Amino acid sequence: MPPEGFGKGGECPADQVDEAAEPHGSDGRERWWRPASDGVSYRREDFTDAPEKVAAHTSVTRLLVEQRMELYRAFLDQLSAWSAEWTGAAFSGEYATRLTPADVREMEDELDAVVRKFKERGEAATKAGDTEGRENVAVHLYGFPFRA
Repeated sequence: MPPEGFGKGGECPADQVDEAAEPHGSDGRERWWRPASDGVSYRREDFTDAPEKVAAHTSVTRLLVEQRMELYRAFLDQLSAWSAEWTGAAFSGEYATRLTPADVREMEDELDAVVRKFKERGEAATKAGDTEGRENVAVHLYGFPFRA
């Protein structure tokens, strides 16, 4: 599901994309930004009220897929720099299933709950000072129909 307020009518309020970070420059002229959230989820239907929004959604989605693939390729190129524990834990999966649209939405909700559980666990551990062995982990999920 989109974050509250995100995607309604295809709008993406600036304060939900990024936010001001602590100043890093000494003269006050630089303005630093950081992501307002560390994930995004949206559906095409959030953008279908105008043709230009559909085109923008398609373009942005293609760019995101390319960026995600570049991130995964970089990991593959750097496998030798990661420990055996990390290379053994990394995973990829692909599943072809026969589902209804309602099934796909239910699956998304359940997968979202699983990812949020681990995200919250990692955040709590980090906040408590348990950072040993923790790394950023990318999880990319897609669910879409296709015809063979």
